[in-house]
Formats: sequence, C-alpha cells, structure tokens
Amino acid sequence: MKKLYFLIFLISTLNCFCLQKVRIQLKWYHQFQFAGIYQAKEQGYYKDIGLDLEILEINRDITSVSQVLDGKAEFGVGSVDVLYSYLSGYDVQMVTTIFQENPLILASLKKNKFKDFENFNYSKLMLNAQKFDSLPIYMMLEKMGVNINSIMSIPFDYSRIVNKDMNDVDGFIVYATDIFKYTNIYKDEITFFRPKDFDIQIYGDVIFTTKGFAQKYPMMTLGFKEATLKGWKYALAHPKKTIDLIKDVYKSNMTKDELFLEYQETKKMVQKDLVPIGFSILKVWRLMTKSLYDLNLLPHKEKDLNNFIFSLEIRELNYHEILLYISFLLILASCLVLLYRWLRPQVRTRKELECDLINVNDRLSSIQEFASIGTWSYLLQEDHFYFSKGLDHLLKKATLLAQAKLVDFLHYIHEEDKESFQKHFDKLCKGSKGFDLTFRVQRQDGEVRNFIINAYPILQKESKILQVQGEVKDITEYLEQEQKLRLTRFSIDDSNELMLWLDMQGKIFDMNNSVCSTFHVEKSDIIGHYLSDVYQQLSLEELSGHINTIKNTGKLLTEIEFDINSQQSIPFEVMGSKVSFKKGKYIFLSLRDISEQKVYENELISAKKLAEHEEQLKSNLIATMSHEFHTPINAIVGFGSMLKESDDSERPVYINEIQKSSHRLLKLLEDTLLFSSISPKTISLEEFSIKDVVQIACTEMQESSCESEVDLEYEISDAVPELVAIDAKLFASLLKNLLENALKYSNQGVVFVALDYSEDIEQFSSPFLILVVKDQGIGIEPELIEKIFDPFYQIDSSHKRVQAGTGMGLAVCKKVIECVGGTISIDSKLLEGTEITVKFPLILS
Repeated sequence: MKKLYFLIFLISTLNCFCLQKVRIQLKWYHQFQFAGIYQAKEQGYYKDIGLDLEILEINRDITSVSQVLDGKAEFGVGSVDVLYSYLSGYDVQMVTTIFQENPLILASLKKNKFKDFENFNYSKLMLNAQKFDSLPIYMMLEKMGVNINSIMSIPFDYSRIVNKDMNDVDGFIVYATDIFKYTNIYKDEITFFRPKDFDIQIYGDVIFTTKGFAQKYPMMTLGFKEATLKGWKYALAHPKKTIDLIKDVYKSNMTKDELFLEYQETKKMVQKDLVPIGFSILKVWRLMTKSLYDLNLLPHKEKDLNNFIFSLEIRELNYHEILLYISFLLILASCLVLLYRWLRPQVRTRKELECDLINVNDRLSSIQEFASIGTWSYLLQEDHFYFSKGLDHLLKKATLLAQAKLVDFLHYIHEEDKESFQKHFDKLCKGSKGFDLTFRVQRQDGEVRNFIINAYPILQKESKILQVQGEVKDITEYLEQEQKLRLTRFSIDDSNELMLWLDMQGKIFDMNNSVCSTFHVEKSDIIGHYLSDVYQQLSLEELSGHINTIKNTGKLLTEIEFDINSQQSIPFEVMGSKVSFKKGKYIFLSLRDISEQKVYENELISAKKLAEHEEQLKSNLIATMSHEFHTPINAIVGFGSMLKESDDSERPVYINEIQKSSHRLLKLLEDTLLFSSISPKTISLEEFSIKDVVQIACTEMQESSCESEVDLEYEISDAVPELVAIDAKLFASLLKNLLENALKYSNQGVVFVALDYSEDIEQFSSPFLILVVKDQGIGIEPELIEKIFDPFYQIDSSHKRVQAGTGMGLAVCKKVIECVGGTISIDSKLLEGTEITVKFPLILS
C-alpha cells in the first residue's frame, strides 16, 4: 500500500519537473505591444501549465506566419496576415484576439490640406508592402467614397518620415501605439484618420498557431491561451512593473516614457473595460473576409471560417489514454475506500449525537438570549418553528413564543424578500448544505430592519433531514455604518484635493485616487516608500523638517511645487496634521492645487500696478490738459482785452489771433472728447465704400492746405472691396489725423497715401486693410517714437515751437487701432521723412 501512495505522489509531481519547451514569434521588436506575454512568463503562468516559453524577437527577413508554418515556432503574434494566410489555404488557426481595435491609422501632413476624403483620390500613400497588411486603411478609404484603384502605393520608408522628406507623399500609415513619435517630429503639422472613427471594426494583434498543432495538443493550446490572457490582465493592471520588465529584462530600445505612452494607447486597443480580454466574434472575421474579397486582395473563392478559430473539441481516446484514465480511477477509488474506513467511526459518532439532539425534551434550553441575536430550529414533520426570546425581542412580537408555523415567520419578512427566502429554505429542507442570506423584516412596530440568517440541516437516521436550525442577527446598524464608511471612502477617493497618510518616519501609508491620477502612479508602486523617494524635488532634509514641524506643533501649512512631468510644474498648498488611530500615530497631508490661485494673485498684482499706472497717467493727463487748455484761453482773453483798446488798423490782427486760438481750443476739445469716448462698445459697424472715405478725406485735406508747397497724392489698390463693414467715422478720424500730422511737419515734397487689402489671417482672424501714410518732412528722433502716442505729447514742447498742435492726433489714432484690434507702426528717419503703417481688421459685406 505504501508503494501505491508513492506512485500517486510521483504522477502528481511529474509535471513540475518536465516542462514542455515552446516558442512564440513576435511580429516586432520588444515593446509594450507584447506586454501580456512578458508578464505571463514573468509571473510563472506558463510554468503553471507545464510550459517553458521562449520569446523570439522579429527578424526583418521573415514574418511570424512563415516562422510558425516552417515549424520554427509553435505560436506567433499576427494580424490580418493570419486571416489572409488561412483564406489562401495555409494551415493556420487563430487562438485568441488581443487587440479589439486595429492600431493602423492613416496620417497626412496638414500642408497637403486633406480636410476630407475627396482629396485622397489619385493620391500617393506610403503603405505596407503587402496590400492585405493595410486592410483597415483600404476599408476606411472605400467607405468614404475614395476610388481605391486610383491610389498610388509607395513603399513604406521610416527614414523618410524622420527626415521629413515627404514632398511626393500625400499620406502614410502609422501604428497607433507609436503615434507620439510622429507628433514629436511634426508637432501640430500632422492630421490622423482613425478607421475606428468611421465605424471600421477590425481586429488587431492575435495569437495563432497551426491547426495541426492545435489538434495534436488541444489542452496545451488552451492552457497557453488562458495563461497569455491572464498575463495581459496583470500587465495592464501594473504598467510600471511591466515597463521596468520590458526595459530591464528584454532591453527594449524605447525609453520608459515612450513605453508609458505606448501603454496608454495599447490599453485603448485592448478595450478591457468594454469586453473581456480575448473576446472575439465570428461576425467581425466574416466582415474582414468579405473586405479582402471585395478589395480584390484575394483571388480565390470564399472559404468557410468554422475551422479558423481555435476551440477545444472532444475526440476519441486511444488505447493508452483509456488505460491511463482507468488506472487513475482505480487509484482514486482506493483512496476513497481508505478515506471511508477512516471516517466511518466518526460518522457513527456524529449520528448518535444528532439522535440525542432530536430527543432533547426542552429544545429551547440551549438557546442563548442575546440582545441582537436570535436562535431558531424548525421540525419539518411537525411544521414547527422554535424561537429564542432573543429573536422574539428582535421581531417586537411578544406573543411569538415557544412555537409557530413557517407561515407565521414568513409574515414578518418583507414582501420583496419573501420569494428568495422561501426558495432558499425549500432547498435547505430538500438536502442542500445550508445558506447565509440577508433579508428585510417588517417588525410589529412598522420599522423595517435588515437581518442575516444562517441555516444548516441536521441529518437523522437513513440520512433524512428532519430538522434545520441556525441563527438570526440584526445587522441594520452594521449596514448603516458600512454605508457611511463606503460613502466616506468614496468622498475621499473622488475628492479634488490630494490626500496622503504617512507614518511618523515619512513613509507613504495610504492615499486617495486623486494622488494617483495627478502624478500618474499606481498605489501599489509607491506605498511604503518615502515621499522624498517618489518626488525627488522634495529632499529628505526638507521632508524631515516638515515632519518635525508636525510632530512639534501638530500642524503644517506650506507651499511645495511638484513636477508632474518634464513639461509641467504645479504649485500645491500643503496642509498637514498629526492624527491618532488605534494606538498608532500618523501624518495626514492634504495637497491643494493653487495654480489658479497663483494666477489670480498675479493678476491682482498686475491689476493693482495697472490701476496705479493709470492713476498716474490720469494725474499727468489732467495736468497736461490744464496747461494745453490755458494757452488758447489766455490768448483769447488777452487779445480780447487788447481788442477793446485797439484802433481800426490793429483790430483785424487781434481778431485773427482770437479766431486761431478759438479753433485750436475747439480742436483740442474735440480730440479730447473723442479720445475719452473711444471704446470697443462705441464702435458702430455699417457698410461703407472705403474708397469714397479715403478719396473725400484726401480731397478735403488737399483743399485746406492749398497754400502749402506740399502735394498730397493717394493710391487705392484694386484688391480693396467696394463695401466693408467698419466704423466710417473712426476710420475717417484716423486718416485725417495722420494726414494733418504729415502735412504739418512737411514743408515741401509729397505726402503719399496708399490703401491696400490682405486676406492673410495668420496675424488677424479676419481680412484687414493696410493704410500707409508717407511724408518727406522733418522726421522723428528714434528715442521719441515711443512717446509720440501719449496724449498731449509734442515733439517740440517749448513755448517757441513752430508747429502748433494739440498733441492728441496720434493718441486718438492709436486708441482707434487698439479698439478694433489692429496695429500701427512708424518708420522715421530724421530730416528724411516718416512712414506710418496701419493694419485695420474689418468685416466684409
């Protein structure tokens, strides 16, 4: 008998020492695309089913399908090429689907202006060498009405993409998991067209083998499938560990940041939140098959897909297998016989005890009375319930004593729970092992309470069930507390504030979900580490200082700036406190993002500085206005007094001076009022002929300066529209002020006005007018150009200045331009002349 036991042990352990060696051929180099396979091997899932897996990286001269067909690998990773090979008559069989979405997408540079699919007709696309490998792209183009036969295929060349040698290429295929590489190269100059966005459903990566291998080793194939899917679940749940494995063990040529970006795209391809990993339906494969035929990628007749997807089939056993199973059954029977002989005395003793329990006269003497627990027993033949006083107390029914019928007890159960309770109770009476069930009770006082009942049968002679019994416990308060705890944890986890719990040494004890999402980490990866290890910009000395502050004062309030990634740094307000829980002491930290607060504070500071600056400008403006208004008023008053005492020969001179001062005062008043009234709210848009506005303004200005030796010429481009929507009054005022300045500071030569039109919207969001006023006057010193737009500023501010003016002309011009969102610039050379260019945004009629 001892030899028999040794044989059983030897058979059960033989599998642990004889691992079957198998190989899988990848379709590309080591990266996150095959993460599930790496983790299934790393976690020992393949060893658990007796397999020793060797992972083969891609060789550019071969394909994964050819490797498997040639017997150089038992399994492979493929895509559409697996279906194509099967339909072409090759011995391949799909084991499981990994990517629910095919990662192939079409990219086009924005300079090609492919805003819709009509432009793809007769285009040049850089695609895979084999047409069927680009099936998702062809399906998308055909669905959007593109003539597939007009497409010119160019061999794919990654070096040309990197070097931006794409002048003769209209589009090229990219892998969704590598999309970040192309956005880094082309920034925002590239557009992507995803087949998924156009309802193209087609599978991506699949695991496959040969049908011959699957038929010969069905259990091994099934085990390999389940182990691989289990590895994928682990890889997606632990991205950081998986990335470290790919980088450190498999020596991937990608950086860890690139692997993380690939993980994010891979997660979308697998769609584990929508369907189980490995999900596959025949309808999609048939749709892919139809597309291969419709696009003339397959010349053969349609082939049945029933043998394409692997499934475990029941087959006839051979002689050796039958003999093995019979031997196993004999060994099992021997073990059961030995087990029965060992248990028989104990079974006899238990039956005797059960019989003694049935014959106890006072069945309630052993029931304990508890405030929140009641015990019960039920005799099937008599249909009698026996309750403890504790249960009677829970039900608030003083008359329910000693015994009752089943229907009496069911009367108290909530209507929605009666059917479930009755169902479980009937099964228990018919021989089930027992149950634990939560149900609601309508008590005598009308209150609804939550109870949990546990029930089990008592076996009598001949294995008949004559009695069932158990306990009932009121769990209402427990459920309420549990609900409160869940709500509290939910509120903490979904709070916008980042919350962490540390031990008194600074190691992370727990955190909420906001910490994980903000810093892109997994809880399992950082719990147990020092906060300074996780966020290296916080030194251990600083962390120790903060912890000592909390230990000494019980609280902490500070600001710390954390780098979320290489391109983003966020300031946080950190509040800390010391808490005690179950005789343990911990540190609670609350991190609040104060980026918007900092921006608001900076805006307040800027607003304060701006208000102070404007107040200073206002004071300067009032002082300047007082000076400028006093000059003509004093002239009018003075010459008016002189006019009273003058003779007839002097009066015309005085009257002329009074009129000049009056006109200057009126002009100064008009410019000041116009300057103060101009704002975006006062702009009135009406349709005008801009050409007429320029012609009238130039004509009037020429007539008013007819005594001058300066000529005024203007030129209006044919590109200027006939009608535009502008504020004609403001535009005329702008032009008039520019012409007055040009004529005033020019003694001879020509003042030239040019009006042009542009639709280049890179600078403005709408077309705009270009107004140029050029003179051959005295010019402006370079250091004075920045000041001439200030109100009341005069180039010659002395009382002896030759050219009289209000100093408001260019200030009005600048304010008009600022209100419409335009620009004004000055190019001037001393003693040679000045050229002012205005760009005036407008709305076409």
